[in-house]
Amino acid sequence: MVDDFTRPTMRSRALVLSALIVISSLSTVIASDTVTTQDVELSGNYTMTGNYTVSHGTTLTIKPGSVIDMQDYWMSVEGNLVANNVTIMSSIQTTSPGSHNAGVWDDITITQLGTANLDNVTISNAKSCLIVNGMLNAKSLTLEDCLIGMEVSGSSDVDGLEVYDVDNDGVRNTGTSHLSNLNLQGMTAGISSSGVLHVTNSNFAQTGTGISLVGGTADIDTLTFASGVGNAVSILSGVSGSVEGMVGSATNAIVAIDSTGFSISDVNMTGDRLVNSWSAGDLSISNAVFESQSGETPIDIRTSSDVILSDISLTGQFGTSQNTYDAPWIGMSLAGSGDYHLDNLTIEASDTALIASGTGTLAIKDSTFKSERLGLSFSGISATTIDNSDVNISSDGEMGIDILQGLHQFENLRISMPFNQFETDSTGLEAWWCDIEATEITVTGFADSLSIYESILTTSDLNLLDSSVQGLYASSSMVHVSDSMETRVSDYGINLVSSTAVLRTWTSSYHEVAGNIDSGSELTAWSMTSTSNLNSDTSGDGVLNYGTNQNLNLQSSTNNRLWEMQVDFEDLSNNPVDADWQVLGFSGTATSGTAYLPISEAGSKITATFAGVGAISNPVGSQGGSHTMQVPIMPQGDWDLVAGTTVVLGPTEDGSPHQTGGNITIPANAELVLQGTTLKIPESSQLVVDSYGDFEGMNSEFIGDIISHSALFGDSESSNLTVDGDVFWTSCQNDMNLFNLHISGNVTLDNSCKVTIDSGSTPTSILVGTGAVFQIQNTLNVVVLDKGEPVQGATITVQGQTVSTDSNGMATKSTTSLLVDSSGTTTSGLEQVTMQLGQITDYLAWDTASSLDHTFIASTISGGALSEWLVLEKAWSPYHLTSDLVIPQGQTMTLNDGVFLRVGDQVEITVEGTFNSGFSTISSLGSGARWGGLVIGNNVETSAHLLGTSLVEGAPLVSVDGKANVVISNAYLARTVAAEPILRTTNSANATVEISSTMFSDSASHCLEVQGKIDLSMNDVTMQNCASSSVWARGVNLAVDGLSVQQIVDLDGVTGEIVNLVGESVEISNLNGFRLINIELESIVGTDNRQVTIDGGKFSNAPAIDMDNTAGEFTDLEIDCQGSGTAITAHHGRASAPLVISQSTITSCTKGIDLHTDGESAPVELKDVEIHTAVAVSSEGSGISIHGGTVNGSVDISSAVANLFDVSPTSYSVSQGEIRIWSTHIFDIRLNGQSHEAELEVSVSDYWSEKLLGSSVIVALPNMLYTETDVFTYDVVEVVATSEGMPETTGSYEFGLDKEEIITINMLTNQPPTVEIIIPDDGFTIMETLPIEIRAVISDDLDSESELDVVWSVVIGQTEVMKLFGPWNNVTDLQVGMYVLNVEVTDLQGLTATDSIFFEVTMLDTDGDWGATCDIETWYDKEESVYCGPDSFDANDDNDRALDIADAWPTDPCASIDTDNDGQPDDLHCPLGATTWLIADQDDDGDGIPDVLDGQDSSEESDGSGGLILLVFIVVVMLAAATMIVRRKNEGE
Repeated sequence: MVDDFTRPTMRSRALVLSALIVISSLSTVIASDTVTTQDVELSGNYTMTGNYTVSHGTTLTIKPGSVIDMQDYWMSVEGNLVANNVTIMSSIQTTSPGSHNAGVWDDITITQLGTANLDNVTISNAKSCLIVNGMLNAKSLTLEDCLIGMEVSGSSDVDGLEVYDVDNDGVRNTGTSHLSNLNLQGMTAGISSSGVLHVTNSNFAQTGTGISLVGGTADIDTLTFASGVGNAVSILSGVSGSVEGMVGSATNAIVAIDSTGFSISDVNMTGDRLVNSWSAGDLSISNAVFESQSGETPIDIRTSSDVILSDISLTGQFGTSQNTYDAPWIGMSLAGSGDYHLDNLTIEASDTALIASGTGTLAIKDSTFKSERLGLSFSGISATTIDNSDVNISSDGEMGIDILQGLHQFENLRISMPFNQFETDSTGLEAWWCDIEATEITVTGFADSLSIYESILTTSDLNLLDSSVQGLYASSSMVHVSDSMETRVSDYGINLVSSTAVLRTWTSSYHEVAGNIDSGSELTAWSMTSTSNLNSDTSGDGVLNYGTNQNLNLQSSTNNRLWEMQVDFEDLSNNPVDADWQVLGFSGTATSGTAYLPISEAGSKITATFAGVGAISNPVGSQGGSHTMQVPIMPQGDWDLVAGTTVVLGPTEDGSPHQTGGNITIPANAELVLQGTTLKIPESSQLVVDSYGDFEGMNSEFIGDIISHSALFGDSESSNLTVDGDVFWTSCQNDMNLFNLHISGNVTLDNSCKVTIDSGSTPTSILVGTGAVFQIQNTLNVVVLDKGEPVQGATITVQGQTVSTDSNGMATKSTTSLLVDSSGTTTSGLEQVTMQLGQITDYLAWDTASSLDHTFIASTISGGALSEWLVLEKAWSPYHLTSDLVIPQGQTMTLNDGVFLRVGDQVEITVEGTFNSGFSTISSLGSGARWGGLVIGNNVETSAHLLGTSLVEGAPLVSVDGKANVVISNAYLARTVAAEPILRTTNSANATVEISSTMFSDSASHCLEVQGKIDLSMNDVTMQNCASSSVWARGVNLAVDGLSVQQIVDLDGVTGEIVNLVGESVEISNLNGFRLINIELESIVGTDNRQVTIDGGKFSNAPAIDMDNTAGEFTDLEIDCQGSGTAITAHHGRASAPLVISQSTITSCTKGIDLHTDGESAPVELKDVEIHTAVAVSSEGSGISIHGGTVNGSVDISSAVANLFDVSPTSYSVSQGEIRIWSTHIFDIRLNGQSHEAELEVSVSDYWSEKLLGSSVIVALPNMLYTETDVFTYDVVEVVATSEGMPETTGSYEFGLDKEEIITINMLTNQPPTVEIIIPDDGFTIMETLPIEIRAVISDDLDSESELDVVWSVVIGQTEVMKLFGPWNNVTDLQVGMYVLNVEVTDLQGLTATDSIFFEVTMLDTDGDWGATCDIETWYDKEESVYCGPDSFDANDDNDRALDIADAWPTDPCASIDTDNDGQPDDLHCPLGATTWLIADQDDDGDGIPDVLDGQDSSEESDGSGGLILLVFIVVVMLAAATMIVRRKNEGE
């Protein structure tokens, strides 16, 4: 008995029929695989009877109009497939509820060397309609009702592709595809590509993702999206290329992650989002019109690369249960560390037009932003530029531009809102902690036009118009307007708080007070003009420096009039020089040695430099006054400054140091000042500061040695000088207090010198004389802020000493970091600084070797439920939360990039609404505390997006409980306690969780614990140091691509797949249909799995794979046991399905495959497996089939059957079982050299037989049989081939592993039948009215005589006069003439044979006297003395005694007279040789008395002779009857 096996593969002898057939005397024809050996044509309705391989070098042509029923088979094209107007489908119907009959057959695969040319072809019902590993050219191709439409790893060129109702991807391209004129409807993804893709003119409907680009390049033109599209275009994983033309509707028009230089243009779409990206990469979108239809943010992008958005118009409308809105809620949201370029945008929004955060840059040009509340929000972004753009805010709006931190450049920026004199709460531009450089800013219509806090604003022109409260508000800031400033219509034009403002011209009008200057502020206006200011032009306790030609109403405390004076600049030779000048914050360059400068009547300091060398002068301003300054030039040798002068060295043009040729001497009452520059002297030279001389540096460096006799050297509090050299103090008369002096060389103090440096740094070495003291005193200046506001009462502790912050949030602590005197050296070193505010504790390590200014941010968040959107900004970070926080449905909490949030012990953040965090950190408050984590889940609107976020020190860090959508990307989740996982989903969770590019680390339990109704996707995730499993999953759906773990992955009852897994071990149980692809592990253990797929795996432990009660398909495995152990263990397999292992290698193991079962189970199957082990296979009770590959080791079988196809082991052992070696061959059936289908009866000895059907049939033949006691070898196969209409072909053929794969069977051909006319003879002549017997001898090689079609025809001239059928017949009733008799014989196969003769029909001549001597004139033969000729002319047709007119039988020579006319002749007189069927009449006169008695008397009648006569009469009658019967029989023969 031979066991059943599974289907063969299609490429070689090693891939064979997967079943051995049970021997049966009643075996019937079975389905057989076909491998073409020459060109084949299919036409009509054709049903496959097995798998079909179009072999290399052959062509399968499917004729137009054909319908190919694939049943449940596959087709592989290794050669060429040509099809035109063809349907390829399956008539098998699935029974699954709701099924659309997809996946009932496998696929059509075009192999790497194969080609297909398809025109108007429809393919349906397959798993993959088309797999293109080779080359496809197609027109009008329709794919429908498949699991996957078309998979391309080779190349495809399709014009007119329609794909309908596909479960997964319509087109999956990893090769090169050129696709045009597409219609795709009803699928997960229309086109998914990681290869080279070219698409033109495509339409999508009811599609999850229209085009998904996951890698490679794409060139796409004209896409149309109808209804039901989720993502129109998705760009992932470094893809590059372009899309030109998108129209229609989709939830997300563009989804981009990690694109590489991708561009999209010409977009006209509606939906929720124009572009949605967590990590866009390099992306360009241009010429787009988008209408938003929801409250989502239409442009929502995060990138670390470059994003260009140009020529975009964004509008929309949406509604909630409470309101309707005529624009998106937020127009744009940009984040990340990348660079954004916006050009010619029109953005409308209901709440905020643009939000930009992160650490990147933003450039805006020629754009318009319209919003009802807030225009632009910049938070933490490092730099922005805005050029020629407008920000328009609706009435009752709040703010035009909100800026927090960064460097910002504006050119022609216009911010506006309709003017309302009663408006009190709106601001045009508000800036905190930033630098703004501008050419022109115009703000109109707000309560406050421009408000800046701790910032610097520099602009050419500033126009603050029509504000209801104040134009410019500056707090702790600096404002510089180099050209003109105008303020109009506000209570205050300018309001300065602890700030300075320098204005070239200021025009103010229609204010209550034009300028309010507090006591810590100073306003300088070179030219000040006032119009219709109600109360005063200035007020406050600050300082006003002003120039004007008006009589101003000044109510400020200190007012210094500025006079514009002529200042001339000369060198020491009185030659004019075009010096660079600075005064009162203004700067410029002299022209022809002259400049007109504003000089205060209280005196102004002018700094003038030429070629980096200059002087300082302090003239007093006066009307019409003038002033002259001499600008020195640095000499080439020694340089002695002139007493009473101040020399300034500023930056050189190229930034190089100033260099002297020798010593520098600063005499008494002279001063040398370095401003932002470096001064270098030769190594052998010195700079000497004489008594009462002064040497200062402002952010400058001196390279050389210094000898100081002066207490003035470095004594300015504004000084900040670094000396790269030695310093020697001598001739000390007073104790010296110096500031910000940093000496990197050696310090020497002469006797009694005492030098104290405030905020200095430690020299290399210090030498002090007797009574001398050198000390550095550094200061810690601390500020404590809560969201920018000073915190009073915070405790600062240094060296055990505490101070509290004042009302300004400030505290100061000084310490002597270095003290050197005659007793030695004392240093303070590193000190810990502690800030304490309630539960908030923060620390700082202060190196007392230098002074330090530090700001502690102690921003706080109140617990409870949010009632408005909470945004945490980097500038106010870190934040502190000390009680539970709830984000209710409808509310949002946002952590911008760079934010730190510290959460108290066991404190939770519950997310029922929306939680968004960027590149930020959430941690505990420290000191061993662990916060309670994020608890996410409540309703369908609950969402949490953690993009670049670090979550640390929680228990657990994330919990998902209830409905939610969770996205975690580029995140870091680490450090849990109390046996808690890092991320947990509960049994009641109903959520989607997406995790990408994220690290899990240091958990106290599982790193990831998931259960409930969860769709979990992970991409590029790493897990390390997990106390238990890396992943613990129960009953969830997984979609994982890229997972690296250190601990176990434990899966039970899950669905989906894991791709690219690197780790230690995986445990799987109760899985059905789960896939593991491209994994690298030490081992995998499985229990009770109905179906598991492993496609690509590397294993480095033993056992590498340990399966119990598990079925599945394991492909492309590489197992290395490192020298010992078993590679694969499979025990107690499943009866319903086998475990199949294919295309794998096993090396360096003691045993390759170990099988065991004690019940019913399907045989384990090995296909193309290379095994190099001492024991290749060991099986106890479990069947196994091995197809091809290498078995370099023994096969040990106990109580089982092993079937080996096209492979044999190096050794074997059998105990109560069998090992069968099978050799696979192709029966190539040919007729006259052409492929021909036949039915085969195949047998090998009396061991095995089979019936097969096909033209090229692949079959496995039993070659060897090993039993416990015997070995049998078979090498001859007997074949009987039959085909309809063909003679039987038989033969014996050798086979075996070392024989040719193809066995050719040449069928005997059908011969035409044979025919010969044997009756009558050719040239036969017959008289008319006589019947003609026709007969032919017929034979055929296949058909019997009764099966042949025999047709006779009689032809005269061109006319067929008679048609008869059958091999024998009679021809009658022919007229006189020359005839052709034809016969045609046709067999059942349509072959014919013919024969023909000629014959003549003459006039009737009954007596045959129409001879040569018959006179045709008289129709009398004188020589014979008889009438002659044909009957129609012969007077006596029978040449008897009576002429025809008197002859009752004119053509019968035997009779002529019938007296009584009873049809019997009176007598018979046959001439010699003549016969007749007539019988003489015994009563000629018909009187009833026989002639023999006629005329006798009665006595004669009574003499007894009558009886004798009667007897004679009866005998004669009987003899006559017998004669007639014999005659008729002879005539018939």
